[in-house]
Amino acid sequence: MDTQQIKQTLKQLHADLEAGGHPDPELRAILQTLAQDIHRTLEQPAGQAQANTEGDTLEDRAREVSAKFAAEHPYLESTLRDLMDGLGKIGI
Repeated sequence: MDTQQIKQTLKQLHADLEAGGHPDPELRAILQTLAQDIHRTLEQPAGQAQANTEGDTLEDRAREVSAKFAAEHPYLESTLRDLMDGLGKIGI
């Protein structure tokens, strides 16, 4: 999976969330923050640190989001899994 596919998966995730009904504002904000972090990371040169100020990596945050969405929006779980798999494949 390349960066363009990751961006497309993010768009699909947002579309799936909206199609599933009225998402919780907190989950929507968490997803938006994750998307911004992913976009920012994709723009950085390879090998730069991806941890936030709390020391969480992008992968840690993606897993946290996945766990929260799995409970309330199980239809998003496969898209989130695809996203995390794609990030892993490009070394993020």
